[in-house]
Amino acid sequence: MSTISNDDIAHLANLARLILTEEEKIRYASQLSNVISYVEQLQAVNAEGVNAAAGVTGMSNVLGADVPRAKTDAACIDPEVALASVPARNGNFIQVRAVLNTDGGAA
Repeated sequence: MSTISNDDIAHLANLARLILTEEEKIRYASQLSNVISYVEQLQAVNAEGVNAAAGVTGMSNVLGADVPRAKTDAACIDPEVALASVPARNGNFIQVRAVLNTDGGAA
């Protein structure tokens, strides 16, 4: 059985830019170890001869066709109406503050 250490959690938190308390590291190590243990149990199951299934309902293509709508359709909103209440805009776009620096890092 594989276990995740607190050091593994600290490393993952660092990669994700998260600051975790010692209690959180202990809790997440336990939770992730349980997940890995469950996956190991699933890997031990003999699934030979079982067909892979992407879905169990038997239904396919249940979404409507992707077709353009007429401007008179109630679901279509004029861009001016949609943008009327935004705090800042640039043409037909909503303007937001930068989330990335020019070097690609977080702002």
